Amino acid sequence: GAKASLNLAGTMLGYYPVRVLPSKTAILPVNPTFLPK
Repeated sequence: GAKASLNLAGTMLGYYPVRVLPSKTAILPVNPTFLPK
C-alpha cells in the first residue's frame, strides 16, 4: 500500500546519493570548473 511505496521511495532516495556521489567524484577531477563550487 502507501507504506510500501513510501518505503520504496525512501530506499531509492537513500540509494541515489550513493550512486550519484561516486560519479560526481569521478567527474570532479575531469571538470575543474566544478572545483570552485
